[in-house]
Order: sequence, then C-alpha cells, then structure tokens
Amino acid sequence: DARTGLELAISRQLVAQMGGRTWVEAGPNGGSLLHFTVRCELASRGSERTTGGSAGTSRRILLVAPEGEPVATLQDQLRSLNATLVVTHHAEETTREIREATPPFEVVVLVASLNSRRGSAIAEVLGALPNRPPVALVTRKGHRGDATRCRGLGIGAYLPEPVSRRDLEDVLQALTAIDPPSEDPRGR
Repeated sequence: DARTGLELAISRQLVAQMGGRTWVEAGPNGGSLLHFTVRCELASRGSERTTGGSAGTSRRILLVAPEGEPVATLQDQLRSLNATLVVTHHAEETTREIREATPPFEVVVLVASLNSRRGSAIAEVLGALPNRPPVALVTRKGHRGDATRCRGLGIGAYLPEPVSRRDLEDVLQALTAIDPPSEDPRGR
C-alpha cells in the first residue's frame, strides 16, 4: 500500500485551523501514531458558566510530583496562569493537603506515569478520595490504555508532555467550570 503522506498533511492543516497541534510517534509494528489536540468551546447549558481563576483571581492548585520528577517548567506555566501552588511528593502528604486545605484546591495536577509504582500509587489514592478536586495527569511517558485507566480513576484530563501553556490553560478552564445545579422537575 503506497502512501503519499497526503493524510498527514490534511490532518495537520485541519488541526491547525482549529487552533490545535499535531505530533507523530513511532507506533507498533513499525507504524506511526498521529496525536492531536484541538480547541473546542464548552457548550453552555442554559446559563453562563463561571470558571475559577478569572482575571485578578488566583486558582489554588495542588501540584503532585513524585520525588525526582522535573516540574520547574510546569510550575512556571501554572504561575503564569495566576495559580497559587502547593507542591507534594507522596500519597500521604497529598491526602493530608486535600483534606485540610482551606480554602479547598480547585484542581490537582499529578505529574507521573501510571506505569510507575509511585505515580500509580498516588493516582489510586487520589481516585479513592471522596470530595476531592478534579485531577489532571501530566505524563512524559504515555502508554496504551492510559486514557481508559485515567477515566477509571476519575482523572478528568490527560496531558502528554511537552505541555503548552495554552493546553494547560484549556484543561484548567474545563476542570474548574461550574455548571449551575439542574432543577429536578419532580421537586427532589
């Protein structure tokens, strides 16, 4: 099957028109995997959505990074988005911070691989916590099945590195969007 590369050129052009980015990685059996992100508006459900971190307001974010994970660039990006950061490295410390935080954190950003023992342990602890803020996973090493595993753990966003400031901002906006409570017509 002779390929002309036209598929990739068309895909890149469409993704660029939607404000996204594309990248290619080596795939199984000598193939290639095309990845992309695009910007999509969140649909309003009858009234204006409000988001945390609006102009002049700082978002409280818990940045969880197992020891040895490089996070300086991510910290700078989050601060540039007007975030107030608390950084933890262990599951126990993370759990304590979430339970004792006043005011509560708006988002938890976990920097880890779900295939590492430390990263997986922290993700599982976060997934089991009741009333925890939404979680975004930032990972250098994405693996097949990570997105499904993230959903199973209640992780609301999955970002492969390198993370652009724009992608990070979009994820924070999506995770901190507050929907007005729906009214039950039965009065419940």
